[in-house]
Amino acid sequence: MIEIKDLVHYYYMGEEEERLKALDEVTLEIREGEFLAIIGANGSGKSTLAKHLNGLLLPSEGNVLVDGVNTRDEKTIWEIRQRVGMVFQNPDNQIVAAMVEEDVAFGPENIGVPSPQIKLRVNDALRVVGMEKWRKYPPHLLSGGQKQRVAIAGALAMGSKYLVLDEPTAMLDPVGRREVLHTIKQLNQEQGMTVVLITHFMEEAVEAERVVVMEKGKSVLEGPPEQVFIQVEKLKELRLDVPPITELASLLRSEGLDIPLNTFRIDEMVKALCPYL
Repeated sequence: MIEIKDLVHYYYMGEEEERLKALDEVTLEIREGEFLAIIGANGSGKSTLAKHLNGLLLPSEGNVLVDGVNTRDEKTIWEIRQRVGMVFQNPDNQIVAAMVEEDVAFGPENIGVPSPQIKLRVNDALRVVGMEKWRKYPPHLLSGGQKQRVAIAGALAMGSKYLVLDEPTAMLDPVGRREVLHTIKQLNQEQGMTVVLITHFMEEAVEAERVVVMEKGKSVLEGPPEQVFIQVEKLKELRLDVPPITELASLLRSEGLDIPLNTFRIDEMVKALCPYL
């Protein structure tokens, strides 16, 4: 489990070191095996929070514990970064090798994993993300979605227990977004991996078990998607979109139609409307 306790983070700016509070006493538990989505408008603190989960940023106040290990402890920071894999927004910034399999092997090689074990890890990681056929390809020939799947494979090859993805589909086309989301769901459901997805795509957030909404460095809403996304007006006040089907469902309920609260997808809406046709 990842435990975030009263986490505060300041950014210091300018010669006079003016402080900007990016996180404001955030307390949150991320359970093993869950799929958690964190959403919020620009500047809400969600990406800053993501970087605390594997020690890329350290708390100004409060603590972050990964399986009981505090990110403040310099002696264990590399252990934490092996447990918590990170995937960022721009896939090109994460590619370091001239061939896919070499890129996936880069992390394990740098922490001294024996060569036979690296080969097994690379094979397993590429298989899990569906990129085996491209193992000999130069990464620059891949699509954006494929590059992100290679980045995910790199985290898996490191033996990561938790996967944190910070806006991983923001620079992808719809096909790439579907590829990456499918991979994330597969890792969570079939491999039991804990997934933390930072996203501004509400149709991705509805696939999570739990959604946390950030605003001005605080967690202001939290719960299953069906509890969070029915609060349409509240989300709009927070400068967030809601899934189009969810907004339609809210309008229909206001007109007296019995539309279930967990209607997020087209097929669910069609089923809900069938009695009225």
